[in-house]
Amino acid sequence: MSANRSRERFLGLINEEIERRMPGRDEPVLKAFAAEVLGGMDFEDIRERRPAEVFATIQHAWRYLQDYDPAGSKISLFNPQFEQHGWSSRHTGVLVLTHGIPFVSESLRLELNRRNIVIHMLVSSDLTVQRGPDHELRHIYASTVPPDGERRTREALVYMEISRISDAALLAELEQS
Repeated sequence: MSANRSRERFLGLINEEIERRMPGRDEPVLKAFAAEVLGGMDFEDIRERRPAEVFATIQHAWRYLQDYDPAGSKISLFNPQFEQHGWSSRHTGVLVLTHGIPFVSESLRLELNRRNIVIHMLVSSDLTVQRGPDHELRHIYASTVPPDGERRTREALVYMEISRISDAALLAELEQS
């Protein structure tokens, strides 16, 4: 089976998870978000994963995206636990939401490499979004829609899996750096 066909089949399984777990008004938007995220990543990184696990990761990123103050970056390092995140992993998750500026993921990669932290997966999505006056997400546009600097702005959402860090102090220090 071709890589594109495998990716489409996998996205279909993710969409089934969305239909089953998130029916309602957010369903079409979450499906579009999932397609955007999966379309921008190396399919080999998720080929062997269960669709329910990938859905939970996408849902977690979706919730993270809902509120963002563009005055600064939003960074979260966490050790996924099934009870809290809907999936578990032997790696530490890193979520970063920031202005859509060039080289965001490369800057993160350089900092982690400098600290000798292994990156197991990297997913970077440049999103065109509209936010309300309280910074709540109002709309995600198709990747072909350019930002206009006022109503539509560009944001970078980066998800990484790195070697597991169990030390809470080190996690907090990495978030600050």
